[in-house]
Amino acid sequence: MPTDSAGEWRVLRRDAEENRQKILVAADRLFAEEGLGVGHDQIAHAAGVAVGTVYRRFPDKSSLIAALYTEQVDRAVDAARSARMVEDPWAAVVQFLTTILQMQADSRGLRELSAASPHGHEPGRYSGTATATGQSAVSKATPSLPEPRPLQASTA
Repeated sequence: MPTDSAGEWRVLRRDAEENRQKILVAADRLFAEEGLGVGHDQIAHAAGVAVGTVYRRFPDKSSLIAALYTEQVDRAVDAARSARMVEDPWAAVVQFLTTILQMQADSRGLRELSAASPHGHEPGRYSGTATATGQSAVSKATPSLPEPRPLQASTA
C-alpha cells in the first residue's frame, strides 16, 4: 500500500490503485524480459498510462524496484525458512538453491539486482534479510565443516 510524504499509509482512489497495479505488472514484465535498464517511458507505454502517472507513483527507479522486488525477497526468505525445516541438510540446500535459481532464471531484473546491476541499485538494500536467512540454511547443511580461515597472501 502506498505511503504519503510523511510515511503514513494511505488508501488510493480505485482508479489510482488500478493504474499503480498496471504499472507494477508492466514493470515486472519488462524488467524480467529486458532488465533494469527499462525506463519510465517504456513502462508507461506498456501499462497504458501517461509517463507522469508512473513518475507520480514511483518518482525514481529505486522506488519502483523496491515495490517490485520486496515481494521477491520475501519469497527468497520463505524459501530459506522452508529449507531449514528439511531434515536432510543436503536436501535443504538443494531445495533452497533450486528455488532461488529458478526465481533468477525467470527474471533478468532479479538477476541484475542480485548481481549488483550497473544501473546503480545496491542488492543489499532489498536482500539483506534474504541473505542472512539463506546463510542460515546453508550453515545447517554444513554443520561439520570447520570455520573458514582467512586467506593469507603468498610470500613466494
